[in-house]
Amino acid sequence: MEGTYLCGIRMNATSPRPPDQDSARSAGDGTSPLLQQVVTGWTARLTFVVILGLGIETATGLWVLFAPFSVISQLLVLTHGVAGLLLLGPYAVYQARHLRDWRTQTLSVVKLIGYAAMALTLSCMASGVVVTAQALFGRRLSPLWDQIHLVTGIATAVLIVLHLIFSYARRRENL
Repeated sequence: MEGTYLCGIRMNATSPRPPDQDSARSAGDGTSPLLQQVVTGWTARLTFVVILGLGIETATGLWVLFAPFSVISQLLVLTHGVAGLLLLGPYAVYQARHLRDWRTQTLSVVKLIGYAAMALTLSCMASGVVVTAQALFGRRLSPLWDQIHLVTGIATAVLIVLHLIFSYARRRENL
């Protein structure tokens, strides 16, 4: 078997493909196309990169928020800004594919939380770009943009964790 493994899970280079119209129909190996899509999505490298990037952003953001002022905190502010800018492209590609692949799924609480998480993530990233630009080129940070970035960042982290937990729990018995 070729591929990259992380914690015993094979990481696929591909993104999930939309399921056939009849998602209940079994494939040759006895699994439904929907289940194959789920497994492919959870193990895609892009999924791993985006989740890791969002985790780094959350950890560094919380450190900057709660830790006392220090050299390490200043370095983590730089890390947070650079990681956020580097995450913009992969997140945009991931989110576009994720929306395309799951748009036909029946509306559920998991899907609604996902939509809310996406809206907050986009708001957080946009405000992060503004705050980063102000830090690099301005005289000071706008308190309004700083507060928007703080609130959307915390709410984003909570909703993404909930979305991942509920998504996994929904299909864990079949994985």
